Amino acid sequence: RTTPPTYPEWVKKVKHPELELAGPSDFDVSKLDQWLRPDQVNGVVSGDMIYEHLKANRILEICLNLGDLKAIQEKGFTFFRKYFQGKAVFGWKSVVLNRNGSLHVPYLIKLDGMVVLDWAWLGHVWNANNPALRFAS
Repeated sequence: RTTPPTYPEWVKKVKHPELELAGPSDFDVSKLDQWLRPDQVNGVVSGDMIYEHLKANRILEICLNLGDLKAIQEKGFTFFRKYFQGKAVFGWKSVVLNRNGSLHVPYLIKLDGMVVLDWAWLGHVWNANNPALRFAS
């Protein structure tokens, strides 16, 4: 981890630049923890609430970031389906502020036989199929 990930041009500010290079240089995806906030398990919760919970409980530091998601994306569709089985997985360490003043978090999802990297607005709601990826402790 020597080079920060490249963000889209619409990003005004990376919220946690100090975490961009934090984490292991190599990791075993089978050992990643798919973390859910307790109220996500059987219901929905806003992204804003998840983000605040991750920060307040010092969980954000062990989450994956944009660079980690890109590394998983490069492994391809079959790899992604094997480990994440239809879920959208999030890299909460890379929350950004866009030019309009709203917060977004990167995520990976399978779509039409591909693994797509996209960004979710924190005003949306998350359910049990939307875990935060974090390194197992």
